[in-house]
Amino acid sequence: MRTASLRDLAADGHLIYSDGYRTKKAELAPDGYRIIRVADVGNDVVRLDSPDFVGGDRAPQIGVKASEPGDILLTTKGTVGRLAVMPEAPGRSVYSPQLCFFRIPEGSDLVTGYLKAWLRSPDFWRQAAHSMNNTDMAAYISLRDLGLMTLPVLSLPVQRGIAEVLGALDDKIAANDVLRRTAAQLATARYLVSLLPEMQSVAVADACTVLSRGASPRYTEDAAAMLVLNQKCIRGGKVDLAPARRTEPDRVRADTVLQVDDVLVNSTGMGTLGRVAAWDRAGVATVDSHITIARPDPRVVDPAVFGVALMEMQSEIEGLAEGSTGQTELSRQQLGALVVPLPARSWQGDLGSLVRSLSKRSLAAAEESRQLAALRDALLPELMSGRLRVKDAEKTVEEVV
Repeated sequence: MRTASLRDLAADGHLIYSDGYRTKKAELAPDGYRIIRVADVGNDVVRLDSPDFVGGDRAPQIGVKASEPGDILLTTKGTVGRLAVMPEAPGRSVYSPQLCFFRIPEGSDLVTGYLKAWLRSPDFWRQAAHSMNNTDMAAYISLRDLGLMTLPVLSLPVQRGIAEVLGALDDKIAANDVLRRTAAQLATARYLVSLLPEMQSVAVADACTVLSRGASPRYTEDAAAMLVLNQKCIRGGKVDLAPARRTEPDRVRADTVLQVDDVLVNSTGMGTLGRVAAWDRAGVATVDSHITIARPDPRVVDPAVFGVALMEMQSEIEGLAEGSTGQTELSRQQLGALVVPLPARSWQGDLGSLVRSLSKRSLAAAEESRQLAALRDALLPELMSGRLRVKDAEKTVEEVV
């Protein structure tokens, strides 16, 4: 087994990698190359609905930084480490500078699935941590530091075997993600249809028993301490616990300990303000001072229906922001005054039951994905080191997919 740096692999023609295109304001256009930004890249998901474009006449300047299907995308600034593969898609796209792409040319000594696996491996993260710790700025991996990172270059058959085994787990995780998105879309569709026969409206403040932000946490590394959610935890209408931290419980007010059906609204910051998700799981947790808790009053509204309604109003909530760039705030008063359309109370019971059922399925899929990801991450270093044979890993994976 040999090892090689990304820079050397690129020099030898086995890899193309780069950051994205630095768009000048004058190059923005109504169509052309759609700009893919960090916010558009989730783990194994690339959203292609950005409204921003670089003019098509900039093709010579964009060069290899135009997207191609199969490119591996890595977020390298801010939320570092999200990883996805560029899908087949209509139209043209270009990556922003906070993304790095990896492209495997024909005849390469690398397999795309193997490289993707390495980019989420402990080996990669050990090297990345050194790079990120060398800056006083926000988390960031430079293109230069990426080029110096080394990976084991196994034989092509072994690389393909590893890619296939781990890819089976990735495919199951992706299927669970589709299930979760479909469940959310179905809940939203049923909510919108239920407004047609008879609609009522209620202000958020009148529908809630609690409308309050959390407190500034006193963080601790104690794994038994209370979970505290931050803005990064609220994304795509879901709560992701991966970015959550722990806080000392004596700093937490009783009314900010989360309850099932609490609706969480990001209330500060450009790009994150207005994101909405419902807390739909057991477990003791709270939120930090950047998130507002809207706790629906079951005497006024079915709590599950209220959550769907508020999530459907995310774009309106984003528009409520006040303040200048860098100081954007969503006040409690503005959120409280927001008027939410709701179906007649007689419709809310059945709709709420459906929403809770869909939420339960979604949570089960999320938990299965968490376990599959843990298995994938445990198998990866064993396969790369040769301590585990591909055939043995295949048997393990067959039992769970």
